[in-house]
Amino acid sequence: MDVLTLENFTKLDYMGILQNLKNKTCLNYSTIFNKLTKSNKYSKNAKEILNLLSNICSIDLKADSYNEPFIPMFQNYQKQTFLPDDLTKDELYFLNQILNECKDFRIKARIADILWIYYKPKNIKYLKIAIQEYSKFPIDNFDNTLEFSEAINSYKRAIFLANSTKNKELLSEIVNRTTNAFLNLQNNKYILKLNDILKKLQLKDKLKYEIIENLKIKTNNAQKIGYLEEIRNWYIILGNTDEKNNTTIEIINTYIELGNNKNCSCYYKMALKEYCSLPNKIKENLDIEKDFLYGKIERTNKIQLRSIKGPETSPINISNLTDSSINMVKNKDISTALRFFTNGRQRADFANLKKQSENISQNSIASIFKYIQLSQDGKKISEEPYENIVLSINYNIHFNLAVYSFIIPALNQILMEHRISKEYIYNICNNSLLIDKNRVNLWTKGLHLGFKHEFLLSAHILIPQIEYLIRFILKADNVTTTIIDNCGIETEKSLNKLLKEEKLQEILEIDLIKELQYLLIQPTLYNLRNEIIHALVDDNIDKVGIIYLWWLCFRLVYKSICHINKT
Repeated sequence: MDVLTLENFTKLDYMGILQNLKNKTCLNYSTIFNKLTKSNKYSKNAKEILNLLSNICSIDLKADSYNEPFIPMFQNYQKQTFLPDDLTKDELYFLNQILNECKDFRIKARIADILWIYYKPKNIKYLKIAIQEYSKFPIDNFDNTLEFSEAINSYKRAIFLANSTKNKELLSEIVNRTTNAFLNLQNNKYILKLNDILKKLQLKDKLKYEIIENLKIKTNNAQKIGYLEEIRNWYIILGNTDEKNNTTIEIINTYIELGNNKNCSCYYKMALKEYCSLPNKIKENLDIEKDFLYGKIERTNKIQLRSIKGPETSPINISNLTDSSINMVKNKDISTALRFFTNGRQRADFANLKKQSENISQNSIASIFKYIQLSQDGKKISEEPYENIVLSINYNIHFNLAVYSFIIPALNQILMEHRISKEYIYNICNNSLLIDKNRVNLWTKGLHLGFKHEFLLSAHILIPQIEYLIRFILKADNVTTTIIDNCGIETEKSLNKLLKEEKLQEILEIDLIKELQYLLIQPTLYNLRNEIIHALVDDNIDKVGIIYLWWLCFRLVYKSICHINKT
């Protein structure tokens, strides 16, 4: 007997279940339905339907995707939660049967969207229903952030689908609902999110100016820059250059005011960026000058130490080095190519670099000063003698040269000729004596991401594994890796202290230890461990450090396999 039938669905009082929910979001629906599948109150047939509804409500929405708009609620390298791809033909047929009977617009929108993409034969009615139901989400006057966020995303999906159909009637309904909600919204914290929706619509100029006036009225000091930027965006859409420039000037003055109040150079830098975007004719009539902003930046003393530049030199041609690196791995089987890839570049010679740094610092007047490292918000994070700064610069040159002349060109050549699968990397990690058997999957994921050029994600995984490896090596040599405080509480030593353990230099090569220090914990260079652990990295991270770190990790693991094979 079929369980997934229209009759069984109509018997299920799902609307009664949802009626008294405080948080009416799809994710909360999914949680409630899932709990009810474990209740004795419902029959086996009802539980199967509830489980299907729970799965459908669990997926997240990527509004601007044609073919893959659904995202699993949870995903890792081994498994993921439900996706519509998991639906059987019988389940899709069941969804088709219940679509018109479904009374909840949240569930109905998801079902229609799924049927539009996955059900055969394709039918435009599913698309229209999805648009209509997505645009029923309430977007006015409520304080539930989760509901509002879901509503915003649903409207974005409705607009995306409606634009693909070019159905003026459907678009007109969405325009009316969103503009009315925007103009009458009482809670200003949502106004910029609603504004994002309106920018995706084809609106009349009169309505655009109404939106601008509304933004001006509701501008608050806490988000003043955000409001001004959105006002400028509307003037750009309208083609009103004069008002666009006037708004830019207001943004500049606001940034300067923020810089004065908070004594932070980042605001002056943003003001300078906005100033440079203005036409020269406008700049000539301004009271603000570029030199004034530069002076503000210097006086706040927040220029980072790592941004120090040496003497200007002409670019160095490294094409011969890159060609050599490519030829080293070209037209070789995968094992040979990877062997050359891990052996083709020597690590930095610490003794040699240190000697060079000492010679430079001895002949420079700068050696009598200490150099202070400031964070982006002006905090003092280190104080270093000039010799250490020079040594950091030398390591930086080494890392840059290694990455651009060897690692990247050789890696790209290998990827052009071979497919490096996750299974292949897993076999390498699984056979490495360096890797704990309980961490093989983590090392596999981290190293494989590098072969996909996802070096930042790779660093997030590999850095904790390196820390564990150092700790394990020291423990194996009877070195205490913990600290006991006055209360008897035992905590692990930081990676900083572990890498500076004297005993470690008897176990590992000094060149390897120093490279790890300058990559992971040295404030005057990349400081990757602290930057990543404390969430200080952003899209502008210097990729040289994370690329070299990935290569260094792969080199250690792969060479341990080669050593085993030779033995």
